[in-house]
Amino acid sequence: MSMTKMPLLLLSSLSLVLSLSDPAVGQEPAKPAAQADQELEAKAKKLLEAAAEVSKEVEILAGAKFAKKVESEVHNEEELAAFLKKKIFEEEMAGGRLERSQYLLREVGLIPKDMDLAKEYIALLVGQVGGFYDPERGTFFMMLKSAKMGEMANRSVMAHELTHALDDQLFDLKRFTENKDMSEDEGFSTGSVVEGSATALMIRWTLANRNKFDQKEMMESQKAEMEKSMVMFSYPEYFQTLVAKYYIGLNFLTKNEGMRSLMQSGTKGLRPAIAHAFKHMPVSSEQILHPYKYWDEEVVDLPVTLVDEKAFADSLGLHVIGKDTLGELLCGLLGKPKRAQKDKKFLEVRLALMIQPKYWIHKSGKGWGGDRVFIVGPDKKKPEGMAWLIWWDEKKDVEEFLTAYKKVGGKNRKYGLAEKGRLCVLTYGSLEGDADRILEAALEAPVRKGKTPFKVLD
Repeated sequence: MSMTKMPLLLLSSLSLVLSLSDPAVGQEPAKPAAQADQELEAKAKKLLEAAAEVSKEVEILAGAKFAKKVESEVHNEEELAAFLKKKIFEEEMAGGRLERSQYLLREVGLIPKDMDLAKEYIALLVGQVGGFYDPERGTFFMMLKSAKMGEMANRSVMAHELTHALDDQLFDLKRFTENKDMSEDEGFSTGSVVEGSATALMIRWTLANRNKFDQKEMMESQKAEMEKSMVMFSYPEYFQTLVAKYYIGLNFLTKNEGMRSLMQSGTKGLRPAIAHAFKHMPVSSEQILHPYKYWDEEVVDLPVTLVDEKAFADSLGLHVIGKDTLGELLCGLLGKPKRAQKDKKFLEVRLALMIQPKYWIHKSGKGWGGDRVFIVGPDKKKPEGMAWLIWWDEKKDVEEFLTAYKKVGGKNRKYGLAEKGRLCVLTYGSLEGDADRILEAALEAPVRKGKTPFKVLD
């Protein structure tokens, strides 16, 4: 189950995508809280009156029509926090999914051992989000704090959210949000298509309308946005992958052309690629990070999978309570040296780099061929052990990952390890001492790439 699946589809205005925050300059003296809230609410509701106009602009830029009107509402931060808690952690992550996801991320080293995943996730999103779209209600929401920003910033967020609404009417986003078995890797690849589509149109909208609004106001918004984005660096890099989806998804949909493609053909030219991707979702972060592995029919790269996961687990006597796939992106993060938080200029450079695919590609993840995590325990809410199988394209890829993992993600963590050929097995908790036994079983188990049998050993 992907921890990040729901936010990727709903929360569309994170830091690098013109989300909203208090202006850093030009603020008026503080007003009494009640008065300030009333004025903000009035201003926010007035801004939403522009939704009909922005909807028409979205239709023109996308070359597609809304089948029905999209409703809109205003939320404050408390309402957003309550929405996230209920929607993600009480519904989507119920039945032990939160406990298993937190256990997985802690054990492999993607988050600290003592981190409260739900608490930190909500805190980050509430601080960063300026708007979101809810496929279940077919409604987009603007945050009350967004009223402090300029009209252009607000309209650009509307364009982003309305693109989600248009894509929902065309392709049904609920089929993704309702998939409770979506893995971490599938969550990233699906979210990249969803957010890449909305980001592409939002950028085109901004380019088409940038001369219609106050330039000073725009500069103040950009400065405030940069300030707020610094908060991202106080969280583990795993959380920062939320930002990656927007521009890495854009790069995927433009087939590695990025902004240049938008300047040349606009978003109408992207619609065939967007429609294809929604109908035939990429299956891994590897395909998102390396678009040719999806778009080039001669080199399409599908992940290695076990033919029969149940038979494999039964042969080992494992009581499996959860399964997941981490993918190239997270394997890369687990081996990528951690960058110490330095001065503001250094962080600004990092923000600029984060929107480039190469920032998220690391040698410890390259050559990923497929992986599967099996979480075991007495019941759904009590994970006690874990086995992680990773298949690689070449033997050297195994060595590069393990060398990097021992220095970074696996540092100061206890785990078992066994490897042979292009397969490695890492085991944690109650399964820590079973790495060799699980490796031997995995070497004997039938595996495939897509529908093609896969030979594990050279």
